[in-house]
Amino acid sequence: WGKFEAKNWLSFTNASAFDCDFEIFSAEKSLQKGRIDLDIKPFGTQEINIERLRIYGNPGEEFFIRFSVKTKEDQPFMPAGTEVAYDEFKLDWPSAPLELLPQAKSLSYVASVRGINCGNDDFQVSFDMNTAEIVSYVYKGQKLIDGNLQDNFWRAPTLNDEVDSWALPRWKKSGLQHLTAKTGGLHIERLDDNKVSVTAVVEYYDDKEQLQIVVNKLYLIDGEGNISITNHVEPMETVTSFPKIGMQFSLPLEYRDLTYFGKDTENYPDRNASGKMGLYQTDALSLFEQHVVPQDNGNHSDTRWLALTSDKSKVGLFVKMQEPFNFSIYNYDDDNLTAARRINQLNPTDFLTVNVDIHQQSQQRHDQHA
Repeated sequence: WGKFEAKNWLSFTNASAFDCDFEIFSAEKSLQKGRIDLDIKPFGTQEINIERLRIYGNPGEEFFIRFSVKTKEDQPFMPAGTEVAYDEFKLDWPSAPLELLPQAKSLSYVASVRGINCGNDDFQVSFDMNTAEIVSYVYKGQKLIDGNLQDNFWRAPTLNDEVDSWALPRWKKSGLQHLTAKTGGLHIERLDDNKVSVTAVVEYYDDKEQLQIVVNKLYLIDGEGNISITNHVEPMETVTSFPKIGMQFSLPLEYRDLTYFGKDTENYPDRNASGKMGLYQTDALSLFEQHVVPQDNGNHSDTRWLALTSDKSKVGLFVKMQEPFNFSIYNYDDDNLTAARRINQLNPTDFLTVNVDIHQQSQQRHDQHA
């Protein structure tokens, strides 16, 4: 059995005035739905027992339970069926281990003073020798990376960032908006016939030529076109706070059909309870809100995976991490978002800017050290 405790925070109303439904689900399916009879006096509690299903999930499958409390009868400004509270929890139910993908196709690569090209008949990926960034990724004739895949430690300041006298001045002092990447070169190694690794140590300098961040990078590329990226980020003592830690890349605008398993609404670390886990499909451009003062927005935390596809093509880009991550997508560049003071100063781009971040700062005071 799974045990949960419900608390009635109302001062004068018994919780029996509400319906309480629950659903157990994963990204792949809904497993069980039910209703719980609540009878909780004001400020009292009630134990809820949910029978554990005897299931064994598919590889990597995660299970969640969501409780939803709704009005039974019409109330002022709240017709019957209005949701007044919800909460959800990840269940520690077992699932099969992840399976290795078949690696039937071999790889070849060419290294030069300009960079490294790697691939086969299905895909080609190119690395820049000076920055260690992926500068091109073409899969079955379709260009999926429309600009460098690069490390990113900046976000367009929000209004909360601008009134925070602690963090934003430190971000600017560290030069996080315009860092210059330098590397001593790339090292490529063939691991077997269908897998290679590319490694590099990238140093990031501010506009005063001061070293701010060192990133040890490892790319693993296989014959199916999968690329695994591991970054070890080491800030210097001069970097005492980050807006975010992640990667950014550009995607052709036609790849705006977004499917993801994560939270439905915008959420940041300090407002993470505002979204409901689920499998969602939407237009990627719908995530960005046109605030009166342009700023970073549309972040989605607790994401398990995302896919961007096009109705004109049979290919797309799939992104996941070993732990939940943040993402945001918009058709502007960060410099424009940072400089613009009104929405009429925004200049839409003909590509999508995609941010994939392992860490994202909160919207409140940012007195957190790097």
